[in-house]
Amino acid sequence: MAAAREPLKHRRRRFKRIICALCALLALLGTATAYAILRDRPTHHTHSFKAPKPVTLSEFEKAGPWAPLPDARRLLNVKHGAWILDKNDLPQLTRDVSKEHFSDALVAKITEELCKAWPPRVVSSFASALYDTVLNAWKYRPQAVLPIAPKKVAFLFLVGSNVATEPIWRSFFASDEAKARSSIYVHPPRGFSFPPGHFFEDHVVKQEHRYEVKWASLQMVHAELVLLSYALKDPLNERFVLMSETDVPLWPFACTYATLFASELSFLETRRTDVRFSTLYDFHNSTSNPRLSDWRKGSQWFALTRRHASKLANNHGIRKWYVAFARKQLKRRKLRDQLGDWGRISHTLQKPPFADEHYVQTSLAMVGEESRVLPVSLTFARFGIKDHVTVWGDGGERPFRLESSEWHAVQFGALSMETLEKLHELCAFDVGATGPSDDDEEVASARPARIFRGAYRPDKLRCGLVTDPHSEKASPCYLFARKLHSEAVDFYSQLSSEFFLAKQNVTLARKLTEARKHQRRDAASETRRALSGTGSAPPGNYARRHMDAVLAALPEEVLGPLLARRKNG
Repeated sequence: MAAAREPLKHRRRRFKRIICALCALLALLGTATAYAILRDRPTHHTHSFKAPKPVTLSEFEKAGPWAPLPDARRLLNVKHGAWILDKNDLPQLTRDVSKEHFSDALVAKITEELCKAWPPRVVSSFASALYDTVLNAWKYRPQAVLPIAPKKVAFLFLVGSNVATEPIWRSFFASDEAKARSSIYVHPPRGFSFPPGHFFEDHVVKQEHRYEVKWASLQMVHAELVLLSYALKDPLNERFVLMSETDVPLWPFACTYATLFASELSFLETRRTDVRFSTLYDFHNSTSNPRLSDWRKGSQWFALTRRHASKLANNHGIRKWYVAFARKQLKRRKLRDQLGDWGRISHTLQKPPFADEHYVQTSLAMVGEESRVLPVSLTFARFGIKDHVTVWGDGGERPFRLESSEWHAVQFGALSMETLEKLHELCAFDVGATGPSDDDEEVASARPARIFRGAYRPDKLRCGLVTDPHSEKASPCYLFARKLHSEAVDFYSQLSSEFFLAKQNVTLARKLTEARKHQRRDAASETRRALSGTGSAPPGNYARRHMDAVLAALPEEVLGPLLARRKNG
């Protein structure tokens, strides 16, 4: 006689017990693996290279007009410098190398790379005056014929702290055209106020309208909407450009203005994707909620028309994004509670909402406005790649902290003429290639909206929007760049000025190149001395020597306005 079949509920109960046992085993293995990794991870302690106590910025100011470079490790701690290095160039920890020896070798390698990358010091007042002259008074500067109608560009600055790039923006907005055709709006953190006399002091939004902005948060999008709402109150504002405290302009105001108004399209990087739609958000099925077919991703740094700015500011869909993200978070927490320790481990791997890369693009797709969007960003940004690491000044027992650079935009500290050549490339634009696209240079597009036409030459530039790829003229590919390192602000002002001057005069270019060789050599020696205490510091004030070399090389059409500006300043 055949044995009686086990009841279904008993089989289900036994199956659940087996699954629970397997989950517990996986959690135990994960905990043991994590413990082994953390136990054996090198601590990189070194007794010979500990970071000194961080100092305040005011202590640097007490040093006077010229003094040896302070300990660069302390400078890193104060400014939180970040530099991108190739992981393959760094020493590797192997079994036959002690942790102490590896730590010293790692610090020595980072020091060597920073000696090459640290921006040279310049005479700040001279760099600012030269930059102001080249942008606003030099007769050969990139120019454009501006329309008679007094339309304005609203510059929306979403800043997290004091704006180190203020001297650059002060020069950018110094011309009469800029004062008449631009508006400035600044969203700093709550409770933050600029010091008296700061350029952005009178342009901040009210305290009660500010949000506590964090990286990749929904509050960041809310702050953008606040800036748009403020700017829309001025009926003359027709273009709306989002900036950060590390962004810098690449061209004079007139050229930037002409390019933004050369088309009735918004400039916004946007492409179709399913990334993060279901993993970070739980949108209920509704006509007013985003659908997967409308989901877009791209850079948050936009240049919008008034039509699109109005649709975003008057759309209250951001509240539904908060609800959808919170709903997904609650589901994750329930799953974590059900899975126990393993759930807590997996939950820590979840990411923030990244709404800044989705909200504007998706919102315009939902209202059918993508035919009026050119899918490119006019702000240049470059992110780290898998084999690169970000070096941070971290204080404490170690002078440096290393992180994966895939989530970080590269900060331009190691500026060079090659860097500026890339930032000032010229392009043609296909205004028919609207809607979602892929503007990634590494991925071939069937119909790219931006066609690169080569390096900047004064006779080839047209400040506007060149749409014929076979034209002799070409437009700026980018109008802005990010991120500029705070230590490189003055150096950028001077190097950018020398870049435009060199493009106009070959003889002057050779003289400036020779002067920069000496400047870079002295800067590397000084940085090496400050970082490691080895080598000898350059004699005297090398920043003043470079200034004298540039002044001796400048032609009269630059020297005259420059001296007048320095005298007035």
